[in-house]
Amino acid sequence: LANFSGGSDGIIYNAIALVAFLAFFPALLLVILIQNHLSRGLTMGAVCLLLQAWSINHSGAHWQTMVFTVLCLSQLGHALAIRSERDSTFRLGFWSNPILMATVVFTLGLQLATIYLPALNPVFKTAPLDWDELAICLILSAVVFFAVEAEKWFVRHGLLYATGKMQVPIPDRKERP
Repeated sequence: LANFSGGSDGIIYNAIALVAFLAFFPALLLVILIQNHLSRGLTMGAVCLLLQAWSINHSGAHWQTMVFTVLCLSQLGHALAIRSERDSTFRLGFWSNPILMATVVFTLGLQLATIYLPALNPVFKTAPLDWDELAICLILSAVVFFAVEAEKWFVRHGLLYATGKMQVPIPDRKERP
């Protein structure tokens, strides 16, 4: 196994991770535009793997907690974003489905409890994160949410999943002979 304690090995590992990301990112972007469900999972996986690669060198023992947190919070953002296939979550309103929003808030509270309650740390093998690490987790967790929102924008503007066929409106009952 490689030594990820820093030094020249850490620099080499970071360089390899950056090259892998730059090589993978265009393909990931293409997949996002081609197939939404597969791309969402790949996006979550890529974000978590990149965070893991970075945090092993920079956060020491906290990398598992950071990846666990990003995975959990990405799922929450995904749940909020997929309520509509076309309409933006911002247009729908976050509280338009109060049960879902209450569930998101409750789950966020549970996730924070697994991180910051000392009794739960050994059970979930987590370690308390400092504010910088938590901020990184929150920002990276939002990637999936914004990827879904971007996909919906492309759909609304006819740039994605367009069939090329003209849709003929169906007349109301009153207009039928």
